[in-house]
This record gives sequence, structure tokens and C-alpha cells, in this order.
Amino acid sequence: SKQQAAAAVAAAADAGDGADVPGAPTTLRGADGQALEFRTLNVSVAMHGPLAAVQNEMVFFNARGDDNGFQRDAIEGRFQFVLPTGATVARWALRFDGSWIEGEVVERQKALGVYRSYLLPTVQRDPALLEQDQGNRFQARIYPIFPRSLVHLMLTYTLVVPRRGDVRELRVP
Repeated sequence: SKQQAAAAVAAAADAGDGADVPGAPTTLRGADGQALEFRTLNVSVAMHGPLAAVQNEMVFFNARGDDNGFQRDAIEGRFQFVLPTGATVARWALRFDGSWIEGEVVERQKALGVYRSYLLPTVQRDPALLEQDQGNRFQARIYPIFPRSLVHLMLTYTLVVPRRGDVRELRVP
């Protein structure tokens, strides 16, 4: 029989001084290593039998710059997300001007070339390059991240949830 379930969890991360938790599964840092504030995390899970799709909508804040309108240059951010063992990325997106810009899977060298081309001043699109690093760790380079701005990211992954007796338990990192 078909089994469908949906669960939604909302959590807010209070980063205080902008530092993140060492070893946390999700971070966004500037090239200088300074963490951006992790403002919110909305997680939704849809299950169909043993398969789960876990959608993570994350919001980070770049606190660089000041309230008087002084703008430093935009920075490139380094996003990191550790997937659970056996999970596969199903969706990667960046929100820009209220719309989600969807990522697509392409060969590594081609993706790097496209990312670099978007860094040219004549191109009017914001690039984000997601790469699998080691094992289940994914990293993305995101540019530009402007001072005093929010960064909205979406990462969805799928995985098989093992059964223990009559129960399937999914742990979200």
C-alpha cells in the first residue's frame, strides 16, 4: 500500500555574534572564514514508503557593512552542507529578486567555466556553484553576497529511510 506522510519543522538559529557552531552540518562563510549569521532553517519532509525527500530552506545574513549605508564590496561565500549517509542531492536553488533560480547538474569543468563567466562585470546573473567535496559533504561558492543582505538557499535531498520493526525513523542533521 502507498504510504504518504508530510512533516514540517521550523527552527530559528540565534547566531548571536555571527559565529556558527563548530562541526555544524550547515555553514556559510566569507572567503576570510568569517561566518555569516544563520538566521532561519525551515525543513519539510515528504515520505512515500521508504523514500524521503527532505527540503532545507536556509536564510543567512551578511552583517558586514554598517547601518549608515557604507557599502563594502560584495563577498564570495562558501556554503557547506553535510548530507546524511546515503542521501542524494535532488534540488539546489538560490533565491534572487523573489524568485528561485534552480541549479542543474553538469560536468565539473563545465560548471566551473560557467561560474567564472558569471563573475564578469558584463553578466547580470548571480552564480552559485555546488560541488560534492568528500563523501557526503557538499560545498557551494556563492557570489555576490552584498553587505547587510540576506542569502536564501534551498537544498533538497532524497534518501531511503531504514525500517526498524514497524517504524521508520528519519534524523535530520
